[in-house]
Amino acid sequence: SSCYTHFLPPLIVQAGPKVKYKFVCKRHPNQSCTHNREDNSTSNLIRHVELCSPQNPEVTEKIISFGNGVTYSAPRFRFLLALWCSRHHRPFQIVEDEELVEMFKMLYALFYHRVEIPHPTTISRDVHDMFLLCQKNVISILKGLALSRALHITSWSSPNIYSFLGITIHQFCDGRMLTYILDFIKYVYHLNLLWS
Repeated sequence: SSCYTHFLPPLIVQAGPKVKYKFVCKRHPNQSCTHNREDNSTSNLIRHVELCSPQNPEVTEKIISFGNGVTYSAPRFRFLLALWCSRHHRPFQIVEDEELVEMFKMLYALFYHRVEIPHPTTISRDVHDMFLLCQKNVISILKGLALSRALHITSWSSPNIYSFLGITIHQFCDGRMLTYILDFIKYVYHLNLLWS
């Protein structure tokens, strides 16, 4: 059978009175198949070859991923990275952290070469695009509400002497206080100039 060419020369394995052949995969030396010496069938070897070297790798990959519960998609991964960085105040550079990249690849180990980790600049642009989309939604929500609202501007300085302004709107709706972040900006002038 032509499937034998996919494997290294077989090793003889004695399992009690039975003799088996162990076929080690050439592409993945950590994977092997056993075959009884008395058995003339090569179906287990053929199955391994079909999984290891599929005729249509993209279709086979999707089927295996679905069967294993893998839901990875590059656009969704990019969206979730941008959301994570913005919601939890992570620097965009974190996506280049070697250990984090290794963890991403480990979680998607079956096809680790397919994990597309975006550049920090891409994450920054994605966060900005998400902000613009959310800003439009917040505007439409606020226009539709007839309840009173309070505009709140907060300023503070970070330990490295940068000043920031946070602009939020607060409103009371159905027994709950809702807060919408309108903008968060780095203030480049001295704060006293703002109020003078």
